[in-house]
Amino acid sequence: MKKPDIKDSVIALGPGNGSGSGTGSGTAIARDMQALLDATVDAVIIIDARGHVESFNRSGERLFGYLAAEVIGRNVSMLMTENDRVSHDGYMGRYMSTGVPHIIGIGREVDARRKDGTVFPVFLSVGQIAGSEPPRFVGLLHDITLRREAMAAIRRERDRANMYLEIAQVILLALSAERRVQLINRKGCDTVGLREMDLLGRDWLEAAVPADQHPLVLAELATLATGSDGEERYFEHDVLAADGARRLIAWRCLPMRNAEGRLMGFFASGEDITDSRRAAEASALAQQRITQVGRLATMHEMAAGFALEEDDATSAASESPPRRS
Repeated sequence: MKKPDIKDSVIALGPGNGSGSGTGSGTAIARDMQALLDATVDAVIIIDARGHVESFNRSGERLFGYLAAEVIGRNVSMLMTENDRVSHDGYMGRYMSTGVPHIIGIGREVDARRKDGTVFPVFLSVGQIAGSEPPRFVGLLHDITLRREAMAAIRRERDRANMYLEIAQVILLALSAERRVQLINRKGCDTVGLREMDLLGRDWLEAAVPADQHPLVLAELATLATGSDGEERYFEHDVLAADGARRLIAWRCLPMRNAEGRLMGFFASGEDITDSRRAAEASALAQQRITQVGRLATMHEMAAGFALEEDDATSAASESPPRRS
């Protein structure tokens, strides 16, 4: 006795087709398979070699808004957008004649169309049912609307964050626990005179810190690594640009830790204070010179005063009348 074809049983008892008739193992298998299909959260569609729908589960009904009876017997292209509808029959014909798959056996994202005309994204997986003649195919469709929206939101946030990074007028730098550059913004690249791609993954000290200042930076990072969460450190050190110029950077640095408290790296913002520090030093030097000049002027005035007093005393003595003896 021939073993019942499970797929035939499923088709015979597709949603909207009624409960079927007959008894025996074939009917039991059909009920079990239909229950399995109806419990599946993804839409499951079985089509024949011409693309006509033979089975349409309850998730398909919920997803597309059609009852199974409205879909079964019609071409599956009714569930597609206009662009895919035009090419679908060509894909099927090419596969039947050449065996070269364009969709079959290859999952991909496509747009689908509901009964009300709305278009939504799905991930489509299509496979050929083994042993069926003529060939029949089963498709699984997973609604990826929420995933696509989440990805779009992530991209928007990423783009916004990148915009903030690029317009920031300070250096923004993220280092791994091993001091390798994980992120650096445009301001940072401009300061050291290197492209982002030339800095990412490199040891920050080897890439941009003068050798004579390595001990200073290592000491500061070690203090951050052993400090408490959220502890910010302020320190200054020179950055060595690609052209050999040194720029003095004032850093504010924080440690980055995971949920277990393990050090993952460091995040720092740096401000180029080279020019302001030079201006401050020049101003201090000028003020010092003014003070010195002022002191010299005061000393000169005092000396002149003493000389004048001495001259007055001498003149007074010479003008005094002689004493009588």
